[in-house]
Amino acid sequence: VEYILDGDRERVLTAYANKEVILGAGGLIDPAILQRSGIGSAALLNSLDIPVIIDNPNVGANMQNHYGPVGVVT
Repeated sequence: VEYILDGDRERVLTAYANKEVILGAGGLIDPAILQRSGIGSAALLNSLDIPVIIDNPNVGANMQNHYGPVGVVT
């Protein structure tokens, strides 16, 4: 993973993993990170000039609002 620290775009740091990595940025952000990394629908990624690493049209698909009970406790 390449990342910047504290907004210093001049200094790009790299982290390596020897095992599985679990991405956990939340249900709305995970698909965006994967797509920006080249994992997702090839049609979408190509239209955004993002190199396709894995063509998986399911990434970011089926996003739904989850409505639950609304109540006020006093």
